[in-house]
Amino acid sequence: MRKLSVLILLLSLVIQDFASDLKKKDPFLLRLDSITHFLNVYDTLSPFDDGAYELIDSLQGEITGRMLSVLNDKRIVNYDIEKIWGDKIGIAVSPDKRVWYFTIDAKNGGSWHMMLSIFHCRYRNGKVEAYMDGNQNEGAAAYYFGSVYLVDSTRQKYIALGGLRTCNTCQSETAVVITLDSTYSIETLYESDSRYDDSDVFEYNDKTKIFAYAYSNWSDDPLYGGGDRTDDTKEFIYRYKGKFQYLDGEFIEIEKTVLTEPVKN
Repeated sequence: MRKLSVLILLLSLVIQDFASDLKKKDPFLLRLDSITHFLNVYDTLSPFDDGAYELIDSLQGEITGRMLSVLNDKRIVNYDIEKIWGDKIGIAVSPDKRVWYFTIDAKNGGSWHMMLSIFHCRYRNGKVEAYMDGNQNEGAAAYYFGSVYLVDSTRQKYIALGGLRTCNTCQSETAVVITLDSTYSIETLYESDSRYDDSDVFEYNDKTKIFAYAYSNWSDDPLYGGGDRTDDTKEFIYRYKGKFQYLDGEFIEIEKTVLTEPVKN
């Protein structure tokens, strides 16, 4: 019944969209608004509802397909998509508005909280491109990218930071470097896995152009093949710390330490 009701609602929204086109006289804005309508319906769905999985999967395809269509159209630069979609999905954009990440909750319903991430870029020659992130970064489509920094405007270098909840108490974090030229390239600078409480630093300093990380792992943590992570069995703490600084067109590793400390019970 719920599935039928949502499908009827979707149909009514599409009909409203076409009717509103006569008033707006802007077909492209209509396409943007139709995505907003689908996102509004998608927001009401839960993976724990009976029969919701197929509908969620169908709407994901509809939403991402429509988004990719408009984001690969040069006319997109004429619209304030942060305002149009900003309260519906996650949007991270570079200060010069040339590199974008759009993130949608995949609603997979597990402790592994996956995301759908679309990468979008705008070249200086007016060309635009958009892809489901993961085409060049294997597995990166699951990350939520929350920030994009302009590192070097001359060489068109950017750094983006993303995260992913991999269980109720653990996470994976990633830093990727994006370069725009005649096309785009995305390279992983660093990735880490840790418990939320054991991650201290994962950040980029825009003034010093330094990316830094610091986190810890426990030797007995089952997340890394250990035991049960109880106080009685803790033996060692592995502390990882490092920095990369942007120098002469690339990020150079300037600090790296791995300390093994015995646990004092």
